[in-house]
Amino acid sequence: MIFLARRQRIEEAGLNALQTQRQLFYDGWLLRVSPGKAKRARSVNAHFGSTLPVAVKIAHCEALYARHGLPALFRITPFVRPPDLEAALAERGYASFEQTLVLATPL
Repeated sequence: MIFLARRQRIEEAGLNALQTQRQLFYDGWLLRVSPGKAKRARSVNAHFGSTLPVAVKIAHCEALYARHGLPALFRITPFVRPPDLEAALAERGYASFEQTLVLATPL
């Protein structure tokens, strides 16, 4: 359990480290809509709990990103909420690409 908590803190630190002026929360999901190459700055981060049905949330995100002229990108991490988000995205035709690895060591 301690290891999992550390991994969550690393993920949160990564989210906090990136400065972007264009972000908002939508029912527990962090939506970043900054143009550019960094996908972390222009993707959905479903890191926090929520209350709305996942299909409603995905549709909202797709519309928001379309309005900003960006593709809807969803970051899938071990902490994604809801845990079946990846399966829900696959049902809508989304496919995984470009895996990112985060490495950590005690100092």
